[in-house]
Amino acid sequence: MNEEIKSEVTYTIEDFERHYVYMKNRSIFVKYVIFLPLLIFIPVFLFFYFLDPNKFSAAFSQPKNYTIFPLAFLIVGSWWFFTRNKMSFFQKRTLTKQLNTTPSLSVPQTITFDHVGMYGENEFVSGLLKWNAMVEATETEDNFCFFNSPKFAQFVPKRFFSDEQIARIKDLAKRHLGEKAKF
Repeated sequence: MNEEIKSEVTYTIEDFERHYVYMKNRSIFVKYVIFLPLLIFIPVFLFFYFLDPNKFSAAFSQPKNYTIFPLAFLIVGSWWFFTRNKMSFFQKRTLTKQLNTTPSLSVPQTITFDHVGMYGENEFVSGLLKWNAMVEATETEDNFCFFNSPKFAQFVPKRFFSDEQIARIKDLAKRHLGEKAKF
């Protein structure tokens, strides 16, 4: 079956920002950084407890000494929450500069899905990502992500495809990738 699904796609800074946040949130460190205080404080406290249990008990017998725990979780939790869902000002500025100075990223390109893989081209560049080179394919609310390594993915905004084309892309990916297509 040689079906072909084609659309013209123009990437925006918001597309790249959403993809960056998605990729960052896939990292184990970002997912579980909220537990960092536990990983630090428990071994430190165990060390001091075994070093001199009497001093340790005396130091933490006062309720005021327990405020370090909620404070540490509040600081790490706030940092985790605010960095998890958006880019920093400097990251966004750098990405905007790169997008504005790279013509191949800012002009429309034709994205084609077929029995070979995903093909993209515009007046400056062209590239093919074959199905057998993909290690995973995922879907977010806004994008399809086609991974050619565990930490790098080509992404395509879904807004440029009709509902019927989206269903056909998913079906095509599932046929070629099997379990690696996680839609």
